Amino acid sequence: QFTVLRANPDEGWQVAWLVEELTGRPRWYWHQRFGILRLLRDATATVQDGPTILAEHRGAVRALSLPPPYLLGPALEPGTRFEMGRLVYTVERKEKVNGRAVVRIAGHTQLAQRETLWVDPESRLVIKRQRRVFLGQGVPHRLTLELARTRQVSEAQLQQLRELFDQLEDLRGDQPYDPTRPSPPVVNPATQDALSTLAAALARQQQVAKLTRAAVGRSAPELELTNLAGQTLRLSDFKGKIVVLHFWQYGGERIEAPYGEVGYLDFLHRKLKDKPVAVLGVAVHPGLLQAATRSRAAREVGNFVRFMNLSYPVLLDTERAIERFGDPRRSKARLPLYVVVDRAGKVASYHVGPWSNSPDTGLAELAEIIEELLEE
Repeated sequence: QFTVLRANPDEGWQVAWLVEELTGRPRWYWHQRFGILRLLRDATATVQDGPTILAEHRGAVRALSLPPPYLLGPALEPGTRFEMGRLVYTVERKEKVNGRAVVRIAGHTQLAQRETLWVDPESRLVIKRQRRVFLGQGVPHRLTLELARTRQVSEAQLQQLRELFDQLEDLRGDQPYDPTRPSPPVVNPATQDALSTLAAALARQQQVAKLTRAAVGRSAPELELTNLAGQTLRLSDFKGKIVVLHFWQYGGERIEAPYGEVGYLDFLHRKLKDKPVAVLGVAVHPGLLQAATRSRAAREVGNFVRFMNLSYPVLLDTERAIERFGDPRRSKARLPLYVVVDRAGKVASYHVGPWSNSPDTGLAELAEIIEELLEE
């Protein structure tokens, strides 16, 4: 799994990678299961210290290097030739793979073709790659790498991943290893904790991606919620409008101003008051689910709304309405959850976690989504 930590189309990429062994007894040193690639746009040298996987043939295990997810080198026009490592590459023609416009590139030695790539010429992302490899006593095999999916992560999630990889790099520097040893050494508990934390974070991202794919594009379910005054509001009441649903645990025993997210959301609501856009806060306070604690929880939500002087309505989720869109907390992800419903009543965006924000731009990414929907 690759995570792009930094990208500059004119210079190159910084890409973190993680390899997980899913079956059998672990045979890979923990040092070898992750790393960071720094790819220069115009470089044509073979990438060193990249990810590798273990391939087994008739009891013999060999480490196979995996190429990076981006193709370095010159412009990808048909007829272009360039060298990388021991291979000479030729851009053959334009094609389509899974509906994406790509260029087909063949890599040759002096004697034979060794690999074929299909690359998006704009992003330089490798969509598919096939390479001949030899295992055992020269038995040819085909290694196929194909892009399964891509997903945009929030700035907060990206920062968390950066910090995790930095911690792992520090641990690796403190604990050198001997690559000639036949089996992995005993892992330091602190190292294992860091790896477990990273694997858990990536697993959460995968689960959230699954929820996103299930939600986006389908008709939003009807919701019937009450506001703090006891009035019933339905999602269908806002037919013809873009609706932003902000699921969050409004309220709490200690009221502290969340300078940023909620304040910026209220600012965006005020800014769009003359547009066909509705912002609805949905309180998923756990006390709302039980009749015995509902009144107290509703008071806490009301106190918070008044303290923050919120201008958009905040509704009470007493019937687990959040689950009708897919509750990210079941994947151990944290709220807020933003669901944007377009004017046709379909889910246009499902976003877990805070948006990146600043005093200068507010919730710029959310505002951009709304603006695009207003133009449709």
